[in-house]
Amino acid sequence: MSPGNQRPLFLPGALLQAEDLSLQQEYQLTQDRTANQGLHTWGITEGLELRASGTNLVSVNAGMALDSLGRQLVLSAPVTVDLQALAESELYITVRYDEAPVSQVGDAQGTWFLRTRVAPRVRALAAPPDDASVELVLGSVTLSVYREVVAIDVDARRYSSLVVGTLAFTNPTTSPARLWAGPEAGALHVEAPKINLLGSAAIQGALGVGVGVPTAGLDVVGAGQSVGRGSLVLTEAPSAGRGLQGGRLTAYGNGTAFSTELRVGDVLRAGAVQAIIEEIHGANVLTLGRLGDDAAPGGETPFQIQTRLLARIAQGNGQPVLAVTAEGRVGIGTETPEASVHVAHGDVRLDGGAAVRFLGGGQIWSGDPSAHAITFLSTGGLTLRDTGDLLLTSGAPDATHAPTLTVSGGRGFVGIGTRVPVDALTVNGIIDATGGLIFPDGSEQTVAVVPIPIGTIVDAWRPPDSSQVILEGFQICDGSTVTHPDSPLVGQRLPDLRDLFVRSVSSYEEIGTTGGEEEHTHDVVLQVHTHSIHHQHDIQAQFDPTPQNSGTILSQKKLALAEHIHKLDNALTLPPTPTESSEYVGGEAVQTQKASAVPPFMSLLKLMRII
Repeated sequence: MSPGNQRPLFLPGALLQAEDLSLQQEYQLTQDRTANQGLHTWGITEGLELRASGTNLVSVNAGMALDSLGRQLVLSAPVTVDLQALAESELYITVRYDEAPVSQVGDAQGTWFLRTRVAPRVRALAAPPDDASVELVLGSVTLSVYREVVAIDVDARRYSSLVVGTLAFTNPTTSPARLWAGPEAGALHVEAPKINLLGSAAIQGALGVGVGVPTAGLDVVGAGQSVGRGSLVLTEAPSAGRGLQGGRLTAYGNGTAFSTELRVGDVLRAGAVQAIIEEIHGANVLTLGRLGDDAAPGGETPFQIQTRLLARIAQGNGQPVLAVTAEGRVGIGTETPEASVHVAHGDVRLDGGAAVRFLGGGQIWSGDPSAHAITFLSTGGLTLRDTGDLLLTSGAPDATHAPTLTVSGGRGFVGIGTRVPVDALTVNGIIDATGGLIFPDGSEQTVAVVPIPIGTIVDAWRPPDSSQVILEGFQICDGSTVTHPDSPLVGQRLPDLRDLFVRSVSSYEEIGTTGGEEEHTHDVVLQVHTHSIHHQHDIQAQFDPTPQNSGTILSQKKLALAEHIHKLDNALTLPPTPTESSEYVGGEAVQTQKASAVPPFMSLLKLMRII
């Protein structure tokens, strides 16, 4: 039997000698080191950090380590290592177990040591040690050309750990939680109804939830039924709910924690009844929607829960961010998605180069799909349906921007650049037509009207009592000077075309000349002709009395009817007789009175294009 397996027996009256005490020490050391090897892995347990201390110097803090032989390496005080003896720029600082005899004494027969000093040995090496489990690496240092420590690398440090088969954590009120190594290499199994991690957790590898061996970075498989806390009593509720059959139930709990352990949409099973949780009223009351017509169990009964959510991510205030349900639905901003992907309280944004793709036909709709929808047909067609107006707006979609395209649902009018089209097509802006226009009579116009060149004079009608403004870009030809700063005619005097008629010319040189008269007369030679003078006028006459008759005063009417003689001033007119008209002998040249030469006309403004 080796000394490590033996220990002295202390018997009454027995004499203990030096070898007995040595045997006790050997036994104790062997037991301690064997325990260290079985319960721990080799490495640093605490301390032993490296610090730069100056030129060619590095210090090691106090600490403890275990080597692969189970020996304790206890450094009770900091140690400074001198690097001057090594010329390399990268050195390894190590620690290893070391024993040395001390307290030497002697006599005439010889010398011996009374003590053994046990202390770890710290040193610098130019290369890593041959056996790092016996001579542990504390780190490596890099030296500058001036032998100053410029970098300390601790990646090669290894830390000691605890080796156990199973760890059991007990609590008087709950079942124990256990940790144990699985049959797979390096596998760790945890058995606990609930695990709370306080702080951060970093996982190098895959994480599986509900699966034995994860096949992805995060592999989540829906859990089966779990036993609910406490018990409940089911009663019929008066109104129908979301369940497929059988109406609603109310669950009253005893020792339950519904508000913290359950969620709307989870499936509850009690006896033969299956129901969806519709509402949670605190810790002890639920509203359920039945999934069948099985009879509810009487009295208190245990229950099981199948959670609807596979995964859930929430903000610090509990507001949901991402949820995945057992039905395969994903909710963003909601825990109760109603579609394969349900986005609540936010927008969906696609960056440049992205697309929404339909492998076949598809729809984008709002509200009622029969009233508000965009249908993409697999043949390449597109159908827009809306009970109101269709608005397509580019740029900022706010009230300060008119829609790029408006389709009026009530009248069928189309507006471009306007919210309210007043005709079949209303365009607020310039139309750029690269083809042409076809009119109702079938005529096609492919060339636009040539613009009026600057300097061209056109007619414009404006009633005298009108307040119509002169056309933009034009100026009245009234002899005024062009003052518009953007006109190439600025500073030039326009012709005065007021009260003038347009007349044609026979050559280019005559353009701009004037002529003609507003009135005219005719020269004629009079022929022999007779003038009949029809007239009527008053005549006053008085006949003085004679010896034959008395005086008489004739009335005006009688005198006007009486024959009388007029004298004509025209010498060529024969003297008339009381019973004849005068007669002109003819042959004299005479001129008619002036008459207007102006034909029927309309007054128009003469305008010149100046810009």
